[in-house]
Amino acid sequence: MVQLPADVVDMNDGLLEAMFIKMPENPQEFMQVIFDLNTGNYESNMFDFFSVDKLTITSDEEIDWTLDGEYQKGDNIITVEVIKDAIKLCV
Repeated sequence: MVQLPADVVDMNDGLLEAMFIKMPENPQEFMQVIFDLNTGNYESNMFDFFSVDKLTITSDEEIDWTLDGEYQKGDNIITVEVIKDAIKLCV
């Protein structure tokens, strides 16, 4: 599992971190992706990594996806939005 450093991710900022990995075109690029993930090199040119409060992805074909490990059936338009402080828990 990819572990992002604490100075990159704030669990209470109302943003989600999105990481897209570019499709490797050859075995060398594939190995570079594996190496960069294992060493935490998120500045790699094989990654698009950014923080947003809302993300919409549009595709010509339906794509299955996951959010925090939860499977979602494929669709052509996928929107994920953070609703900051939507739930208050008292423990």
